[in-house]
Amino acid sequence: MELRSKSPPPSGPSLASPKSPAPSFLPLLYTVAGISLIKSMTIPALMGVFRMMDPHYASPNCLLNLVNMTAPDHYARHPFWKDLTYNDECSGEDYTMKDFVFAQFDGPTPEFEYWIFVNTNRIFFCMAVFALANFVWCDGVVNLVKMVRTNLLSCFFTMALLFMFAHFENDNTFFVGNLLHHADISRWTSRSNASTVDTIPQGFLHTYCCNIVWLMLAIRSMFKLDPLKLLNKRQAAATCSQIFFSAQFFKWFLEHRHTKFHALAEESWKDALPFSFKYKAYKHVFVHHDDGDSFGSSAAFDGFFSWCFHTYAHLHNRVLGGLGGVDSPQHHAFAVAADAVMGVAILSIVYFMFAAAAAVFDFRGSRAPKARRALSHLFTAFSAFFFALTVGLLEDQNGDFHERLSFLDLKEGSAWASGAGGAGAGGAGLALAALVAALALAERGATGSYGSFERGWEWLAGPADDKVLRMKKVQ
Repeated sequence: MELRSKSPPPSGPSLASPKSPAPSFLPLLYTVAGISLIKSMTIPALMGVFRMMDPHYASPNCLLNLVNMTAPDHYARHPFWKDLTYNDECSGEDYTMKDFVFAQFDGPTPEFEYWIFVNTNRIFFCMAVFALANFVWCDGVVNLVKMVRTNLLSCFFTMALLFMFAHFENDNTFFVGNLLHHADISRWTSRSNASTVDTIPQGFLHTYCCNIVWLMLAIRSMFKLDPLKLLNKRQAAATCSQIFFSAQFFKWFLEHRHTKFHALAEESWKDALPFSFKYKAYKHVFVHHDDGDSFGSSAAFDGFFSWCFHTYAHLHNRVLGGLGGVDSPQHHAFAVAADAVMGVAILSIVYFMFAAAAAVFDFRGSRAPKARRALSHLFTAFSAFFFALTVGLLEDQNGDFHERLSFLDLKEGSAWASGAGGAGAGGAGLALAALVAALALAERGATGSYGSFERGWEWLAGPADDKVLRMKKVQ
């Protein structure tokens, strides 16, 4: 009789089953919601601390009164401001509007805030350089280039979202001194009312720093808790560095290109190529300074922020009846809650962008499927073009495209005029990434894993856990 030995039952998770538990987004959702709520509560708390030094610090009553006094038509067209109630805090004998405007430039806090702003940027810069250097030391220059290639478009879109979010907060949620830019202060001072040109407006420091820290913490959480396992947590710090360097571009944008918008913008630029200088200038001067919409002149996200803008105004002023004015506890509670909800929505978009970009790129080089390689090269080309267009490399100082690129200038009756061209240009990269991300999810549904995606990350970062080691043994 032939004796057959029985092998012991396998221990641990079985590799025979092609199915795996569905990914859960709840841990990530709870984390980013908590980070967003803390940030939304921190900004008004910091402003309260500064009001201990100056009771009129970034006063919403003074700011709204100033805009209404010097730009009444603009104020009347603003969906949110026009129905707000404010008091005459800056119209008394003891404290006048001249005193308030003076305090934005030469009061007790501007010099101190500017010092904090400059040195905070220096600290962020040193941290970013250290994170990149550490990534190069551990993973090499080649992998750094691959990471930058993967995240270039996502980082720029992320900073566009952050810039627009902070602008929304400055104008509507927390009423910081940035509202000076909507007013005419020439009767009281000859200095510029533009942010970071002559001064740091009261409250600007708080929204800037809190949003930078909020985003960095959220990015690290996304890369660590990614339920789809598309993001590599070892890249989190280096990605934060890449985002910070993108933030420096937007800082430069505020200080230089913003002033050109107001000097050169023409109504004929209405249908200019999205993301071009002329497009941004028209949106900023003839839209944002008309009815308050278009917070960053970005074709990709203007629709989202416009919906948030009008919904915020409708809920606050119509549904909730104004909540008793801008000084009431009800108003502050609504502002904090709405800001936290917007923060979660924005982080959801950010997560999708990075996850979709990771799905597009396969790091196996020549071993990757040809279709995947072709899509990744197309995505890289689009990212490079977008970068060049956004930073103005394709245009001269007046916003005109260089002679060889003159075909990108608006021609009357072109596709851009219908708005379809703008939507297409703004979403082309994201749509491409979404297509490949859908293919990755379909691959998971069919095989129980992301297959080629996981092997690609293994090649880049090395085996991350026992599951990857078991896959390697089986294959």
